[in-house]
Amino acid sequence: MESTKHFRNVTSFKAIRACAEKRKDGTKALIELLPLVRGSKSLTKLGVDRVLTEMAKRVFCAGFVWSAIEAKWPDFEKAFLGFEPVTLTLK
Repeated sequence: MESTKHFRNVTSFKAIRACAEKRKDGTKALIELLPLVRGSKSLTKLGVDRVLTEMAKRVFCAGFVWSAIEAKWPDFEKAFLGFEPVTLTLK
C-alpha cells in the first residue's frame, strides 16, 4: 500500500504529451521535432557501433536541445572512437 502512494502524484505521459503538443502548436509540429524512431527490423540491420550510437544519442539528448546534440555529434563520434566496441574495450 505504501508503494501506491508514491505514484499518486505522477503526471501521466498522455498529459505530458498534450502539454508538449499545445506548446509546439499541435501534434504534427511536435512530431517533426522528435528524432527518427527506428523499428526493430531497421535496428537489426545496423552494426553494433551504430546501435550504440543510437542509444548514446538518446541518452545525451535527454535534457538538451536535440539540434545541439546533432550539431555536435561528430565530436561525440570522435570522443567515443566511433562507438566501435572492440576499439572502446582496448582503451
